[in-house]
Amino acid sequence: MPGSQLPAQIHERLSVSTWPATLAKVSSASGPIVNRLIAMIAFLAIAAASLSTPSASPLAMTPPASAPLLTIQVADAEAEFTKRFEAAGKDVDKLWALHTWAKDQSLIMKARDCLKKIVEVDPTHEEAHKVLGHHFYDNKWFNSYYELTEYKRDEEKRMLEEKGLVRYQDSWVPQEDLPFLRMGKIKVDGVWIGKREHERKLQEAKYLADGWKQQSDLVWVAPDEFGNWEKGLWKCGDRWLDIKAADEHHSQMGQWWTLPSPSKAFMIWSTVDMEGTRWAAYWADQTYRDLERIFGVKPKSPPHVLVMNSINQYNQFGGGDQQSNNAGTDRSGNGALHYALFAEAWISPDDPPEYLGTGACYWARNDPELSGYGQLAVRHAAGLAYVEAIDPSTNTVAQFVAGTGGSTFDAASFYGEKKIPGWIRYGAAGYVERMYKDMSPPEGYTPYHTRDWALEQVRRSGGRLPLQKIFDFQLDANNDRDNSTRVLIQSGLVMCFVLEGNNPEVMQAHRDFKAALAAGEDTTASVQALQQAIIDNEESLQLFARMD
Repeated sequence: MPGSQLPAQIHERLSVSTWPATLAKVSSASGPIVNRLIAMIAFLAIAAASLSTPSASPLAMTPPASAPLLTIQVADAEAEFTKRFEAAGKDVDKLWALHTWAKDQSLIMKARDCLKKIVEVDPTHEEAHKVLGHHFYDNKWFNSYYELTEYKRDEEKRMLEEKGLVRYQDSWVPQEDLPFLRMGKIKVDGVWIGKREHERKLQEAKYLADGWKQQSDLVWVAPDEFGNWEKGLWKCGDRWLDIKAADEHHSQMGQWWTLPSPSKAFMIWSTVDMEGTRWAAYWADQTYRDLERIFGVKPKSPPHVLVMNSINQYNQFGGGDQQSNNAGTDRSGNGALHYALFAEAWISPDDPPEYLGTGACYWARNDPELSGYGQLAVRHAAGLAYVEAIDPSTNTVAQFVAGTGGSTFDAASFYGEKKIPGWIRYGAAGYVERMYKDMSPPEGYTPYHTRDWALEQVRRSGGRLPLQKIFDFQLDANNDRDNSTRVLIQSGLVMCFVLEGNNPEVMQAHRDFKAALAAGEDTTASVQALQQAIIDNEESLQLFARMD
Protein backbone atom coordinates (compact mmCIF):
# COMPACT_ATOMS: atom_id res chain seq x y z
CA MET A 1 0.00 0.00 0.00
CA PRO A 2 1.52 3.42 -0.92
CA GLY A 3 2.90 5.39 2.04
CA SER A 4 0.84 8.48 1.17
CA GLN A 5 -2.29 6.56 2.14
CA LEU A 6 -1.08 5.67 5.66
CA PRO A 7 -2.49 7.61 8.67
CA ALA A 8 -0.29 10.44 9.87
CA GLN A 9 0.30 8.85 13.30
CA ILE A 10 1.88 5.79 11.70
CA HIS A 11 4.21 7.99 9.68
CA GLU A 12 5.19 9.59 12.96
CA ARG A 13 5.99 6.23 14.55
CA LEU A 14 8.25 5.33 11.63
CA SER A 15 9.95 8.70 11.55
CA VAL A 16 13.71 8.48 11.51
CA SER A 17 13.98 11.31 14.01
CA THR A 18 12.41 9.25 16.81
CA TRP A 19 14.96 6.43 16.75
CA PRO A 20 18.35 7.78 17.95
CA ALA A 21 17.21 8.67 21.43
CA THR A 22 15.35 5.40 21.89
CA LEU A 23 18.30 3.36 20.71
CA ALA A 24 20.71 5.24 22.90
CA LYS A 25 18.63 4.40 25.98
CA VAL A 26 18.49 0.70 25.17
CA SER A 27 22.12 0.55 24.07
CA SER A 28 23.45 1.95 27.27
CA ALA A 29 21.97 -1.01 29.20
CA SER A 30 22.96 -3.74 26.75
CA GLY A 31 26.02 -5.65 25.66
CA PRO A 32 27.75 -5.50 22.26
CA ILE A 33 25.63 -8.30 20.70
CA VAL A 34 22.38 -6.59 21.68
CA ASN A 35 23.80 -3.31 20.32
CA ARG A 36 24.40 -4.85 16.93
CA LEU A 37 20.94 -6.40 16.85
CA ILE A 38 19.36 -3.07 17.73
CA ALA A 39 21.37 -1.34 15.03
CA MET A 40 20.22 -3.85 12.46
CA ILE A 41 16.56 -3.45 13.50
CA ALA A 42 16.94 0.31 13.31
CA PHE A 43 18.39 0.14 9.87
CA LEU A 44 15.59 -2.05 8.56
CA ALA A 45 12.90 0.15 10.16
CA ILE A 46 14.46 3.30 8.77
CA ALA A 47 14.64 1.78 5.30
CA ALA A 48 10.99 0.74 5.48
CA ALA A 49 9.90 4.17 6.63
CA SER A 50 11.86 5.90 3.92
CA LEU A 51 10.46 3.68 1.17
CA SER A 52 6.90 4.27 2.41
CA THR A 53 7.25 8.06 2.10
CA PRO A 54 6.45 9.51 -1.36
CA SER A 55 9.25 12.07 -1.32
CA ALA A 56 11.92 9.61 -0.23
CA SER A 57 14.40 8.13 -2.71
CA PRO A 58 16.51 5.11 -1.65
CA LEU A 59 19.47 6.41 -3.59
CA ALA A 60 19.30 9.88 -2.06
CA MET A 61 18.49 8.76 1.52
CA THR A 62 20.46 10.60 4.21
CA PRO A 63 21.94 8.21 6.83
CA PRO A 64 20.52 8.71 10.32
CA ALA A 65 22.69 9.79 13.20
CA SER A 66 22.78 6.25 14.66
CA ALA A 67 24.02 4.45 11.49
CA PRO A 68 27.73 4.32 12.57
CA LEU A 69 26.76 2.34 15.70
CA LEU A 70 27.61 -1.12 14.25
CA THR A 71 30.97 0.04 12.92
CA ILE A 72 31.85 1.63 16.22
CA GLN A 73 30.98 -1.51 18.21
CA VAL A 74 32.99 -3.79 15.91
CA ALA A 75 35.94 -1.47 16.02
CA ASP A 76 35.81 -1.45 19.80
CA ALA A 77 35.66 -5.27 19.93
CA GLU A 78 38.58 -5.61 17.53
CA ALA A 79 40.64 -3.20 19.58
CA GLU A 80 39.81 -5.18 22.71
CA PHE A 81 40.77 -8.43 20.94
CA THR A 82 44.14 -7.04 19.89
CA LYS A 83 44.83 -6.03 23.44
CA ARG A 84 43.88 -9.44 24.86
CA PHE A 85 45.68 -11.36 22.12
CA GLU A 86 48.98 -9.62 22.87
CA ALA A 87 48.47 -10.20 26.57
CA ALA A 88 47.77 -13.95 26.08
CA GLY A 89 51.13 -14.55 24.44
CA LYS A 90 51.73 -18.32 24.29
CA ASP A 91 49.37 -19.22 27.10
CA VAL A 92 47.14 -21.89 25.51
CA ASP A 93 44.39 -21.56 28.12
CA LYS A 94 44.18 -17.79 27.65
CA LEU A 95 44.20 -18.16 23.89
CA TRP A 96 41.38 -20.69 24.04
CA ALA A 97 39.35 -18.39 26.29
CA LEU A 98 40.02 -15.49 23.91
CA HIS A 99 38.90 -17.67 21.00
CA THR A 100 35.59 -18.24 22.79
CA TRP A 101 35.20 -14.52 23.54
CA ALA A 102 35.96 -13.51 19.94
CA LYS A 103 33.43 -16.01 18.67
CA ASP A 104 30.81 -14.50 20.98
CA GLN A 105 31.61 -11.07 19.53
CA SER A 106 31.16 -12.50 16.01
CA LEU A 107 34.85 -11.90 15.30
CA ILE A 108 35.10 -15.19 13.45
CA MET A 109 38.44 -14.61 11.75
CA LYS A 110 39.97 -13.34 14.97
CA ALA A 111 38.73 -16.47 16.72
CA ARG A 112 40.51 -18.60 14.08
CA ASP A 113 43.68 -16.58 14.68
CA CYS A 114 43.57 -17.75 18.27
CA LEU A 115 43.17 -21.38 17.17
CA LYS A 116 46.06 -21.09 14.73
CA LYS A 117 48.25 -19.65 17.49
CA ILE A 118 47.21 -22.49 19.81
CA VAL A 119 48.21 -25.28 17.37
CA GLU A 120 51.43 -23.38 16.67
CA VAL A 121 52.26 -23.36 20.37
CA ASP A 122 50.80 -26.83 21.06
CA PRO A 123 50.61 -28.99 17.86
CA THR A 124 48.82 -31.73 19.85
CA HIS A 125 45.84 -29.58 20.88
CA GLU A 126 43.06 -31.81 19.52
CA GLU A 127 40.09 -29.48 20.08
CA ALA A 128 41.75 -26.55 18.31
CA HIS A 129 42.63 -28.76 15.32
CA LYS A 130 39.08 -30.08 15.11
CA VAL A 131 37.51 -26.63 15.22
CA LEU A 132 39.89 -25.55 12.46
CA GLY A 133 38.67 -28.52 10.39
CA HIS A 134 42.00 -30.32 10.38
CA HIS A 135 42.27 -34.10 9.77
CA PHE A 136 44.26 -36.44 12.01
CA TYR A 137 46.03 -39.38 10.36
CA ASP A 138 49.23 -41.31 10.94
CA ASN A 139 49.89 -39.26 14.10
CA LYS A 140 49.82 -36.06 12.07
CA TRP A 141 47.35 -33.20 11.58
CA PHE A 142 46.57 -32.09 8.03
CA ASN A 143 45.17 -28.62 7.30
CA SER A 144 42.82 -29.87 4.58
CA TYR A 145 41.33 -33.02 3.16
CA TYR A 146 43.28 -32.35 -0.03
CA GLU A 147 46.57 -32.45 1.89
CA LEU A 148 45.48 -35.68 3.57
CA THR A 149 44.53 -37.27 0.25
CA GLU A 150 47.87 -36.35 -1.29
CA TYR A 151 49.70 -37.79 1.70
CA LYS A 152 47.72 -41.02 1.54
CA ARG A 153 48.32 -41.38 -2.19
CA ASP A 154 52.08 -41.07 -1.73
CA GLU A 155 51.96 -43.36 1.28
CA GLU A 156 50.01 -46.06 -0.58
CA LYS A 157 52.55 -46.08 -3.40
CA ARG A 158 55.48 -46.30 -0.98
CA MET A 159 53.91 -49.04 1.16
CA LEU A 160 53.07 -51.16 -1.88
CA GLU A 161 56.50 -50.78 -3.48
CA GLU A 162 58.54 -51.22 -0.31
CA LYS A 163 56.47 -53.67 1.74
CA GLY A 164 53.81 -55.13 -0.56
CA LEU A 165 51.10 -53.72 1.69
CA VAL A 166 47.83 -52.03 0.77
CA ARG A 167 45.38 -50.02 2.82
CA TYR A 168 42.35 -51.74 4.30
CA GLN A 169 40.17 -49.51 6.46
CA ASP A 170 42.63 -48.02 8.99
CA SER A 171 45.40 -50.60 8.68
CA TRP A 172 47.94 -52.00 6.23
CA VAL A 173 47.61 -55.57 5.03
CA PRO A 174 49.40 -57.81 2.49
CA GLN A 175 48.02 -57.17 -0.98
CA GLU A 176 46.97 -60.80 -1.43
CA ASP A 177 44.84 -60.61 1.74
CA LEU A 178 42.73 -57.68 0.57
CA PRO A 179 40.05 -59.60 -1.41
CA PHE A 180 39.38 -61.96 1.49
CA LEU A 181 39.12 -59.11 3.99
CA ARG A 182 36.68 -57.30 1.71
CA MET A 183 34.54 -60.43 1.72
CA GLY A 184 34.42 -60.31 5.51
CA LYS A 185 36.66 -63.35 5.98
CA ILE A 186 39.20 -63.94 8.73
CA LYS A 187 42.29 -66.13 8.73
CA VAL A 188 42.19 -69.01 11.18
CA ASP A 189 45.18 -71.38 11.34
CA GLY A 190 46.36 -70.06 8.00
CA VAL A 191 43.01 -70.62 6.25
CA TRP A 192 40.56 -67.89 5.22
CA ILE A 193 37.10 -68.52 6.57
CA GLY A 194 33.88 -66.51 6.78
CA LYS A 195 33.18 -64.93 10.15
CA ARG A 196 29.84 -66.72 10.48
CA GLU A 197 31.44 -70.02 9.54
CA HIS A 198 34.10 -69.45 12.18
CA GLU A 199 31.46 -68.59 14.77
CA ARG A 200 29.50 -71.68 13.77
CA LYS A 201 32.53 -73.90 14.33
CA LEU A 202 33.16 -72.38 17.73
CA GLN A 203 29.51 -72.95 18.61
CA GLU A 204 29.68 -76.55 17.40
CA ALA A 205 32.70 -77.17 19.60
CA LYS A 206 30.72 -75.91 22.57
CA TYR A 207 27.74 -78.10 21.62
CA LEU A 208 29.97 -81.17 21.52
CA ALA A 209 31.47 -80.32 24.87
CA ASP A 210 27.96 -79.98 26.33
CA GLY A 211 26.81 -83.35 24.99
CA TRP A 212 24.75 -82.14 22.04
CA LYS A 213 24.43 -84.27 18.88
CA GLN A 214 23.63 -83.59 15.22
CA GLN A 215 20.78 -84.99 13.22
CA SER A 216 21.60 -86.15 9.71
CA ASP A 217 20.54 -82.73 8.41
CA LEU A 218 23.24 -81.15 10.61
CA VAL A 219 20.76 -79.62 13.08
CA TRP A 220 22.10 -79.68 16.63
CA VAL A 221 19.96 -81.25 19.35
CA ALA A 222 20.35 -80.69 23.08
CA PRO A 223 20.41 -83.74 25.40
CA ASP A 224 17.04 -82.85 26.90
CA GLU A 225 15.49 -83.06 23.40
CA PHE A 226 16.84 -86.49 22.46
CA GLY A 227 13.42 -87.98 23.22
CA ASN A 228 11.85 -86.14 20.27
CA TRP A 229 14.65 -87.32 18.05
CA GLU A 230 14.14 -90.93 19.11
CA LYS A 231 10.50 -90.63 18.06
CA GLY A 232 11.64 -89.99 14.49
CA LEU A 233 10.82 -86.30 14.54
CA TRP A 234 12.87 -83.55 12.89
CA LYS A 235 13.83 -80.30 14.58
CA CYS A 236 12.75 -77.39 12.35
CA GLY A 237 13.51 -74.10 14.08
CA ASP A 238 11.83 -74.32 17.47
CA ARG A 239 9.42 -77.09 16.43
CA TRP A 240 9.67 -80.86 16.20
CA LEU A 241 7.89 -82.16 13.10
CA ASP A 242 7.19 -85.49 11.46
CA ILE A 243 8.86 -86.08 8.09
CA LYS A 244 5.90 -84.90 6.03
CA ALA A 245 5.67 -81.59 7.89
CA ALA A 246 9.45 -81.27 7.90
CA ASP A 247 9.53 -81.72 4.11
CA GLU A 248 6.93 -78.98 3.81
CA HIS A 249 8.96 -76.69 6.08
CA HIS A 250 12.15 -77.22 4.08
CA SER A 251 10.41 -76.81 0.72
CA GLN A 252 10.77 -73.04 1.01
CA MET A 253 13.81 -71.18 -0.29
CA GLY A 254 16.08 -70.20 2.57
CA GLN A 255 14.71 -73.03 4.76
CA TRP A 256 16.19 -75.87 2.69
CA TRP A 257 17.46 -79.17 4.00
CA THR A 258 21.23 -79.20 4.60
CA LEU A 259 22.82 -82.57 4.00
CA PRO A 260 26.44 -83.61 3.40
CA SER A 261 27.05 -86.11 0.62
CA PRO A 262 27.95 -89.65 1.78
CA SER A 263 31.69 -89.00 1.32
CA LYS A 264 31.31 -85.43 2.62
CA ALA A 265 32.77 -84.18 -0.68
CA PHE A 266 29.72 -81.94 -1.28
CA MET A 267 27.18 -80.09 0.83
CA ILE A 268 23.60 -80.25 -0.48
CA TRP A 269 21.08 -77.49 0.11
CA SER A 270 17.72 -78.79 -1.04
CA THR A 271 14.05 -77.82 -1.10
CA VAL A 272 13.04 -81.26 -2.39
CA ASP A 273 11.85 -83.87 0.13
CA MET A 274 14.34 -85.64 2.37
CA GLU A 275 14.34 -88.81 0.26
CA GLY A 276 15.15 -86.77 -2.85
CA THR A 277 17.77 -84.79 -0.97
CA ARG A 278 19.53 -88.02 -0.01
CA TRP A 279 19.51 -89.12 -3.64
CA ALA A 280 20.86 -85.72 -4.69
CA ALA A 281 23.71 -86.09 -2.21
CA TYR A 282 24.45 -89.55 -3.63
CA TRP A 283 24.48 -88.37 -7.28
CA ALA A 284 26.68 -85.39 -6.47
CA ASP A 285 29.17 -87.72 -4.81
CA GLN A 286 29.43 -89.83 -7.99
CA THR A 287 30.93 -86.89 -9.89
CA TYR A 288 33.86 -86.21 -7.59
CA ARG A 289 36.30 -88.80 -8.92
CA ASP A 290 35.83 -87.74 -12.55
CA LEU A 291 36.10 -84.04 -11.70
CA GLU A 292 39.38 -84.72 -9.96
CA ARG A 293 40.57 -86.54 -13.09
CA ILE A 294 39.67 -83.55 -15.24
CA PHE A 295 41.32 -80.85 -13.14
CA GLY A 296 43.93 -82.56 -10.99
CA VAL A 297 42.98 -80.22 -8.14
CA LYS A 298 40.62 -80.72 -5.21
CA PRO A 299 38.50 -78.05 -3.52
CA LYS A 300 39.79 -76.96 -0.11
CA SER A 301 36.32 -77.34 1.37
CA PRO A 302 33.15 -79.13 0.21
CA PRO A 303 31.35 -77.16 -2.52
CA HIS A 304 27.66 -76.61 -1.84
CA VAL A 305 25.03 -77.50 -4.44
CA LEU A 306 21.53 -76.04 -4.40
CA VAL A 307 18.73 -78.37 -5.54
CA MET A 308 15.28 -76.79 -5.94
CA ASN A 309 11.96 -78.62 -6.09
CA SER A 310 10.36 -76.90 -9.08
CA ILE A 311 11.05 -75.02 -12.26
CA ASN A 312 9.31 -72.00 -10.71
CA GLN A 313 11.81 -71.84 -7.85
CA TYR A 314 14.61 -72.36 -10.35
CA ASN A 315 13.44 -69.55 -12.62
CA GLN A 316 12.92 -67.08 -9.77
CA PHE A 317 16.28 -67.94 -8.23
CA GLY A 318 18.19 -67.64 -11.50
CA GLY A 319 16.24 -65.02 -13.39
CA GLY A 320 15.04 -62.84 -10.53
CA ASP A 321 11.69 -61.77 -9.20
CA GLN A 322 10.56 -58.14 -9.45
CA GLN A 323 8.04 -58.50 -6.63
CA SER A 324 10.73 -59.53 -4.16
CA ASN A 325 13.27 -57.11 -5.65
CA ASN A 326 15.56 -60.04 -6.48
CA ALA A 327 17.90 -59.27 -9.38
CA GLY A 328 18.61 -62.96 -10.01
CA THR A 329 21.74 -65.02 -9.53
CA ASP A 330 22.24 -66.22 -13.12
CA ARG A 331 23.50 -63.04 -14.79
CA SER A 332 24.76 -64.92 -17.87
CA GLY A 333 21.28 -66.33 -18.55
CA ASN A 334 22.63 -69.80 -19.28
CA GLY A 335 20.12 -71.36 -16.89
CA ALA A 336 17.43 -70.87 -19.53
CA LEU A 337 19.17 -73.48 -21.69
CA HIS A 338 19.25 -76.28 -19.16
CA TYR A 339 17.95 -77.65 -15.86
CA ALA A 340 21.12 -76.51 -14.08
CA LEU A 341 22.90 -73.17 -13.86
CA PHE A 342 25.84 -71.43 -12.29
CA ALA A 343 24.63 -68.88 -9.70
CA GLU A 344 27.43 -66.43 -10.37
CA ALA A 345 25.88 -63.44 -8.56
CA TRP A 346 24.50 -65.20 -5.47
CA ILE A 347 25.15 -63.28 -2.26
CA SER A 348 23.64 -64.00 1.13
CA PRO A 349 21.43 -61.29 2.69
CA ASP A 350 23.46 -61.39 5.90
CA ASP A 351 25.58 -58.63 7.36
CA PRO A 352 28.32 -58.85 6.29
CA PRO A 353 27.15 -60.54 3.08
CA GLU A 354 28.75 -63.77 1.93
CA TYR A 355 29.39 -64.90 -1.63
CA LEU A 356 27.58 -68.18 -2.35
CA GLY A 357 28.13 -68.55 -6.12
CA THR A 358 27.83 -72.23 -7.05
CA GLY A 359 26.00 -74.81 -9.13
CA ALA A 360 22.22 -74.96 -8.79
CA CYS A 361 19.47 -77.01 -10.41
CA TYR A 362 15.88 -78.17 -10.08
CA TRP A 363 14.49 -81.65 -9.60
CA ALA A 364 10.73 -81.79 -10.10
CA ARG A 365 10.19 -85.10 -8.34
CA ASN A 366 6.41 -84.75 -8.48
CA ASP A 367 6.38 -84.29 -12.26
CA PRO A 368 6.50 -87.68 -14.08
CA GLU A 369 7.83 -86.07 -17.26
CA LEU A 370 10.66 -84.17 -15.56
CA SER A 371 11.54 -86.31 -12.56
CA GLY A 372 13.86 -88.59 -14.57
CA TYR A 373 16.19 -85.70 -15.35
CA GLY A 374 16.82 -84.99 -11.69
CA GLN A 375 20.01 -86.97 -11.28
CA LEU A 376 21.44 -85.43 -14.47
CA ALA A 377 20.64 -81.93 -13.22
CA VAL A 378 22.31 -82.63 -9.87
CA ARG A 379 25.40 -84.01 -11.60
CA HIS A 380 25.71 -80.95 -13.83
CA ALA A 381 25.26 -78.56 -10.88
CA ALA A 382 27.87 -80.48 -8.88
CA GLY A 383 30.34 -80.08 -11.74
CA LEU A 384 29.80 -76.31 -11.84
CA ALA A 385 30.10 -76.12 -8.04
CA TYR A 386 33.39 -78.05 -8.10
CA VAL A 387 35.05 -75.92 -10.78
CA GLU A 388 34.06 -72.67 -9.07
CA ALA A 389 35.53 -73.95 -5.80
CA ILE A 390 38.93 -74.51 -7.43
CA ASP A 391 38.88 -71.45 -9.70
CA PRO A 392 37.24 -68.52 -7.86
CA SER A 393 37.24 -64.93 -9.11
CA THR A 394 38.47 -63.62 -5.79
CA ASN A 395 39.12 -59.97 -6.66
CA THR A 396 35.88 -59.41 -8.58
CA VAL A 397 33.81 -61.18 -5.95
CA ALA A 398 35.45 -59.16 -3.17
CA GLN A 399 34.55 -55.88 -4.89
CA PHE A 400 31.01 -57.08 -5.58
CA VAL A 401 30.39 -58.26 -2.02
CA ALA A 402 31.96 -55.17 -0.46
CA GLY A 403 30.11 -52.87 -2.83
CA THR A 404 33.36 -51.18 -3.91
CA GLY A 405 32.62 -52.00 -7.52
CA GLY A 406 29.03 -50.78 -7.38
CA SER A 407 25.89 -52.86 -7.08
CA THR A 408 26.16 -54.28 -10.61
CA PHE A 409 27.81 -57.66 -11.05
CA ASP A 410 30.78 -57.26 -13.43
CA ALA A 411 30.53 -60.44 -15.54
CA ALA A 412 33.41 -59.47 -17.83
CA SER A 413 35.76 -58.98 -14.89
CA PHE A 414 34.44 -62.13 -13.16
CA TYR A 415 35.11 -64.46 -16.09
CA GLY A 416 38.24 -62.59 -17.13
CA GLU A 417 39.79 -63.57 -13.81
CA LYS A 418 39.26 -67.29 -14.43
CA LYS A 419 42.07 -69.71 -15.20
CA ILE A 420 39.63 -72.28 -16.57
CA PRO A 421 37.83 -71.23 -19.78
CA GLY A 422 34.11 -71.68 -20.32
CA TRP A 423 34.28 -74.75 -22.55
CA ILE A 424 36.30 -76.63 -19.92
CA ARG A 425 34.11 -75.44 -17.04
CA TYR A 426 30.89 -76.50 -18.73
CA GLY A 427 32.59 -79.40 -20.51
CA ALA A 428 33.47 -80.89 -17.14
CA ALA A 429 29.90 -80.42 -15.91
CA GLY A 430 28.57 -81.91 -19.14
CA TYR A 431 30.88 -84.90 -18.86
CA VAL A 432 29.87 -85.82 -15.31
CA GLU A 433 26.23 -85.17 -16.22
CA ARG A 434 25.78 -87.52 -19.20
CA MET A 435 29.08 -88.48 -20.88
CA TYR A 436 30.62 -90.36 -17.95
CA LYS A 437 31.23 -94.09 -17.70
CA ASP A 438 28.74 -95.56 -15.22
CA MET A 439 30.67 -97.96 -13.00
CA SER A 440 27.44 -99.39 -11.56
CA PRO A 441 24.88 -99.28 -14.35
CA PRO A 442 21.28 -100.36 -13.72
CA GLU A 443 20.45 -103.93 -14.63
CA GLY A 444 20.11 -104.29 -18.37
CA TYR A 445 22.14 -101.15 -19.17
CA THR A 446 25.72 -100.72 -20.39
CA PRO A 447 28.23 -98.46 -18.59
CA TYR A 448 27.76 -95.98 -21.45
CA HIS A 449 23.96 -95.80 -21.42
CA THR A 450 23.74 -92.05 -20.66
CA ARG A 451 26.56 -91.31 -23.13
CA ASP A 452 24.85 -93.25 -25.89
CA TRP A 453 21.67 -91.32 -25.26
CA ALA A 454 23.60 -88.02 -25.32
CA LEU A 455 25.42 -88.87 -28.56
CA GLU A 456 22.14 -89.74 -30.20
CA GLN A 457 20.86 -86.31 -29.19
CA VAL A 458 23.93 -84.74 -30.81
CA ARG A 459 23.27 -86.59 -34.07
CA ARG A 460 19.58 -85.66 -34.10
CA SER A 461 20.27 -82.00 -33.42
CA GLY A 462 22.40 -81.61 -36.55
CA GLY A 463 25.64 -83.36 -35.73
CA ARG A 464 28.88 -82.15 -34.26
CA LEU A 465 29.66 -78.43 -34.29
CA PRO A 466 33.03 -76.97 -35.45
CA LEU A 467 35.57 -77.20 -32.66
CA GLN A 468 36.32 -73.50 -32.69
CA LYS A 469 32.67 -72.79 -31.92
CA ILE A 470 32.99 -75.02 -28.86
CA PHE A 471 36.21 -73.34 -27.75
CA ASP A 472 34.74 -69.84 -28.20
CA PHE A 473 31.84 -70.96 -26.00
CA GLN A 474 29.46 -68.10 -26.69
CA LEU A 475 26.01 -68.89 -25.28
CA ASP A 476 22.96 -66.76 -26.04
CA ALA A 477 19.71 -68.15 -24.66
CA ASN A 478 17.66 -65.28 -26.05
CA ASN A 479 18.76 -65.02 -29.69
CA ASP A 480 20.42 -68.35 -30.48
CA ARG A 481 18.88 -70.89 -28.14
CA ASP A 482 19.24 -74.03 -30.30
CA ASN A 483 22.90 -73.54 -31.18
CA SER A 484 23.71 -72.44 -27.62
CA THR A 485 22.21 -75.67 -26.28
CA ARG A 486 24.28 -77.63 -28.77
CA VAL A 487 27.45 -75.82 -27.67
CA LEU A 488 26.62 -76.53 -24.04
CA ILE A 489 26.07 -80.26 -24.61
CA GLN A 490 28.93 -80.80 -27.05
CA SER A 491 31.48 -79.22 -24.74
CA GLY A 492 30.85 -82.33 -22.62
CA LEU A 493 31.56 -84.52 -25.64
CA VAL A 494 34.91 -82.78 -26.25
CA MET A 495 35.83 -83.25 -22.59
CA CYS A 496 34.86 -86.90 -22.89
CA PHE A 497 37.34 -87.26 -25.77
CA VAL A 498 40.07 -85.56 -23.70
CA LEU A 499 39.58 -88.05 -20.87
CA GLU A 500 38.81 -91.25 -22.72
CA GLY A 501 39.91 -90.80 -26.33
CA ASN A 502 43.33 -92.30 -25.55
CA ASN A 503 45.02 -89.85 -27.93
CA PRO A 504 48.67 -89.37 -26.82
CA GLU A 505 48.94 -85.73 -27.90
CA VAL A 506 45.67 -84.74 -26.29
CA MET A 507 46.48 -86.68 -23.11
CA GLN A 508 49.86 -84.92 -22.78
CA ALA A 509 48.34 -81.49 -23.35
CA HIS A 510 45.73 -82.30 -20.73
CA ARG A 511 48.43 -83.27 -18.22
CA ASP A 512 50.23 -79.98 -18.87
CA PHE A 513 47.03 -78.03 -18.27
CA LYS A 514 46.42 -79.82 -14.97
CA ALA A 515 50.01 -79.19 -13.87
CA ALA A 516 49.73 -75.46 -14.57
CA LEU A 517 46.41 -75.30 -12.73
CA ALA A 518 47.78 -77.17 -9.71
CA ALA A 519 50.81 -74.87 -9.59
CA GLY A 520 48.62 -71.77 -9.65
CA GLU A 521 50.22 -70.60 -12.88
CA ASP A 522 48.73 -68.78 -15.85
CA THR A 523 46.96 -71.47 -17.87
CA THR A 524 46.59 -69.50 -21.12
CA ALA A 525 49.39 -71.32 -22.94
CA SER A 526 48.40 -74.78 -21.70
CA VAL A 527 44.74 -74.22 -22.66
CA GLN A 528 45.76 -73.12 -26.15
CA ALA A 529 48.01 -76.17 -26.48
CA LEU A 530 45.17 -78.47 -25.40
CA GLN A 531 42.79 -76.88 -27.90
CA GLN A 532 45.34 -77.21 -30.69
CA ALA A 533 45.97 -80.86 -29.85
CA ILE A 534 42.22 -81.54 -30.11
CA ILE A 535 42.02 -79.69 -33.44
CA ASP A 536 45.01 -81.65 -34.78
CA ASN A 537 43.26 -84.88 -33.85
CA GLU A 538 39.76 -83.99 -34.92
CA GLU A 539 39.46 -87.14 -37.01
CA SER A 540 40.05 -89.24 -33.91
CA LEU A 541 37.35 -87.22 -32.13
CA GLN A 542 34.94 -87.92 -34.97
CA LEU A 543 35.53 -91.66 -34.68
CA PHE A 544 35.27 -91.49 -30.90
CA ALA A 545 31.89 -89.75 -31.10
CA ARG A 546 30.49 -92.72 -33.02
CA MET A 547 31.43 -95.15 -30.23
CA ASP A 548 28.63 -97.51 -29.21
